[in-house]
Amino acid sequence: MMKLVRVKWVDSSFHEGWCEEKDALNLTVSECLSAGMMIGKTKDAIILALNKSDAGNYSNLIAISRKCILKITELKEG
Repeated sequence: MMKLVRVKWVDSSFHEGWCEEKDALNLTVSECLSAGMMIGKTKDAIILALNKSDAGNYSNLIAISRKCILKITELKEG
């Protein structure tokens, strides 16, 4: 049985266009929360799915780099 999890992780940030150096140096990474069914793991990432059909197909997938993961919490169904 796959686990239902919440993942706390960091993602890179992006700024479009020109800015002064002092503003560029204020750019930070974003802390993110994602929740879903952990349907797979590789040496580099975990794969979450938000939905699973009765035919066994998945949708709304995300692969999160293990290097970016701060915490994984298993959630209880109910």
